[in-house]
Amino acid sequence: MRNQFSIFPGTNGRWKTTLCFLLLWLGTVVLFAQAPSNDEAGTAPANPQSEIEEPQARAWLAVRQKERGQFKKVAEGEYLVKSNTALNKFGEPSEISDVWTLWKLDSGGFLVDGEFKSPKSRVKASSTSYQVNLDTQMRPAAYKIYGGKLVSGCMWTISKLFCQETYGRGDVEGSAGASIDDSTRFLSPLFPFLFNGLTPKQKIHPGEIIYMTLLSLSYSDEPGALIDLIPEYASVSLIRQGSYSIAEPDTQGSEFQLGVQEILHAAATHTQDPVIPPDSEHKDPYKPFFKFVVAADGMLLSASDAKTQKEFIRLVQFKKLGGF
Repeated sequence: MRNQFSIFPGTNGRWKTTLCFLLLWLGTVVLFAQAPSNDEAGTAPANPQSEIEEPQARAWLAVRQKERGQFKKVAEGEYLVKSNTALNKFGEPSEISDVWTLWKLDSGGFLVDGEFKSPKSRVKASSTSYQVNLDTQMRPAAYKIYGGKLVSGCMWTISKLFCQETYGRGDVEGSAGASIDDSTRFLSPLFPFLFNGLTPKQKIHPGEIIYMTLLSLSYSDEPGALIDLIPEYASVSLIRQGSYSIAEPDTQGSEFQLGVQEILHAAATHTQDPVIPPDSEHKDPYKPFFKFVVAADGMLLSASDAKTQKEFIRLVQFKKLGGF
């Protein structure tokens, strides 16, 4: 029955379980040892809930700064990630603070060091660190999440996407992979920097639609299938371009809508399975799923649920340290 499951709303309830599992995992791991940093003392928190969380994360990221050496630090900021899914047994709504630093690499690409923190969790100092590799166009090329003893991540080649979760001394807990091409995108909800890959490379006009196959990562408790990649037909359309007041006044950006359509009878993809290409003959109906705003430099500014219009990702703090 696994081929009937989908992470998207409107198919069945498994997507709720998936997001709840992801949020629980992100919100309850133990914080690594931290040391204070004078370099980050001047960064002002975006809201009262970040007064403790954001400086703690900055202290951890300051350690990464020393390790990066010759890398050029070009920006830093903080996302607020929300969900109506209860985070834990106390029934608290989830709210994750994503504090990050962006580095420019000699190759022209970028590297993100980040720290997920859960200010509303009753678990003291809960956090999860992560890294994302971006290409020269700010599109994701690989990412890795460090959650206590669990390490999860995905990487891309020209033709393959491979995801894996390891535990302890490198024991593989689950893995999944699929063939990809230029029409394939990957999305891990509640992860801001992975939204950048949904932005079309070419310039499109308002109302124009780009069709693609969308892969979403889903964790499952089925034996031998702890990680699945769920394929969907997807469409991205440009709603408007203009000035936005997100993070900074008068930020130039573009607003997109992501629509999805279930691929009937499509099995969850694994290493040996091909990705089902976009169906050029059947373009309707695509249910509105997300709306997201991307700045002119490629940075995600905001993401909202297309049905409820509720914003669940927002760039609440941004500091540009160098041109990029």
